[in-house]
Amino acid sequence: MKLGFSEEFVGKVIAEITPFQHLSGTEHVAPLLYSLIRMLKPQTVVEFGSGYTTPYILQALKDNEADFKLNQKLLKGRVKKHFANLSNPARAAMLPDDWLLDATTQEVYGQEPVVPIPSFYTRSHQPRLFTFEVLPSDDAYVRKLSHLVTDLKLDNYFTLTAGCRVTDYVKLVPQERLPIDFAWNDFGNKKRFYDETYAHIRGDGGIMAFHNTTSSEKDHKEDLDRVFDALRPQLQSRQAELLTFLEPHKFTQRSLTVVRKLTEFKEEFFHDMTEEYDRSLLKLSRSRSDILA
Repeated sequence: MKLGFSEEFVGKVIAEITPFQHLSGTEHVAPLLYSLIRMLKPQTVVEFGSGYTTPYILQALKDNEADFKLNQKLLKGRVKKHFANLSNPARAAMLPDDWLLDATTQEVYGQEPVVPIPSFYTRSHQPRLFTFEVLPSDDAYVRKLSHLVTDLKLDNYFTLTAGCRVTDYVKLVPQERLPIDFAWNDFGNKKRFYDETYAHIRGDGGIMAFHNTTSSEKDHKEDLDRVFDALRPQLQSRQAELLTFLEPHKFTQRSLTVVRKLTEFKEEFFHDMTEEYDRSLLKLSRSRSDILA
């Protein structure tokens, strides 16, 4: 498993796009977004308002893809080794706890990638960031960002659209990339971003994240209050979850709010899925990696 970004990566990014200014302040947010994306494995990520966080998001997508290919290879090799035991009808008759402690289960599911859901590795995994920027494409900052992404060898995961508005940006996301798995707002106009984006967020756990949501700036608070008012019915009916992280040492640019959409979320328990897990593993062993990756 890829274990994070390097000091060289951080140095290259800071040299071109510093987070240490009053209109940025994402020196802690960027690594947090990296970790969230590594954990959540989104394939379609959108970002309105680019900056220091952009390379971190891209690096996370690149690392996720590398992990996917490695883990797929490891699982296929393990299934080949234990194929006879995995296809034994007696496994389907095991009680869930016996299945979990079975030697074959420990050998196949108990190593990297640990306790995988095999069906995740039978699907195609092609992560991409769609970044939308209000500045025009010939702006010096936009050119600098594009050059940085290329220098970091992250351009295979990147689509940048410059000179666009928050009120109509989603139509620029290819239809085949919808719904959106992870949406990041670091521009402002949070209620407009919410209105444009939320309907297109994946309903089984898709994420919207907003920067600078707890601030001494009154216009930011008023804008966020409108987002919270729109979300309140879903929060009360448990069709969404909301969590805000506060940086207590700052007076502005000091928070991150994450909204998780649950309108289509269905809870799964491994006790009900053991037979399905084994079937998906056997399916994976017969799949071509070049199609899945």
